Amino acid sequence: MAKELKAVDKKKLDRVNKLLKTNIASDKVIRFIMSVLSQLLNENENATVLDLEKHMENVEQFHESVRKCDTSANSKEWLTETMKSITGDNQEGGDIVKRLVNPLNSRMYLEFFALFKLVSKMCYLGGAIRKIKLQQRKVAASEKSVADK
Repeated sequence: MAKELKAVDKKKLDRVNKLLKTNIASDKVIRFIMSVLSQLLNENENATVLDLEKHMENVEQFHESVRKCDTSANSKEWLTETMKSITGDNQEGGDIVKRLVNPLNSRMYLEFFALFKLVSKMCYLGGAIRKIKLQQRKVAASEKSVADK
């Protein structure tokens, strides 16, 4: 995730913050990216884009917030639905990816692409961490069961 985080530098974060104050923030893809980022950083499925401001005051704060957040804090269902919106059920990708890679939209989404990659990676890691924790609980339960016999 370091590569994706490094792509969000001061210049890019400043441009994103500036763009968010315009009507571009009402776009479905941008709203999705920023909402999911807020929900991940705030570790709360009900967080909104407004809750993201404290994490995006400066690039150092943003990087620190990304590094410290628990990407597995949101529910399995939320992570699954979010990844489905991104990747979809087929090779073409989900609705968000289709809009994002459409050549007609590329100029508008250029500033948000690094954040999209970061959100995708964070969701993937959240799902992977949840699976690892589940396996650890199963092993611990199995060991306890064997020890009790």
